[in-house]
Amino acid sequence: MAIINWNGSDLPDALRPLPAGRYTVEALDESGSLTPEEEDGLIQALDSLRAGRGIDHDDVRARVLKRIAT
Repeated sequence: MAIINWNGSDLPDALRPLPAGRYTVEALDESGSLTPEEEDGLIQALDSLRAGRGIDHDDVRARVLKRIAT
């Protein structure tokens, strides 16, 4: 992902290295930021993973597929 500032007419330098193709561009009025609660939740989740209390990807996938099937 690249965030670019565009003057409305000139091609931004950040786009020049991209290969030819079709792209979607979305205006970004303001970059989002996390609430204090969201940031605390992410820190707690990372601490949990570092402590070895994470769930293996295959287990998560199996749980999600099981819930979808029911």
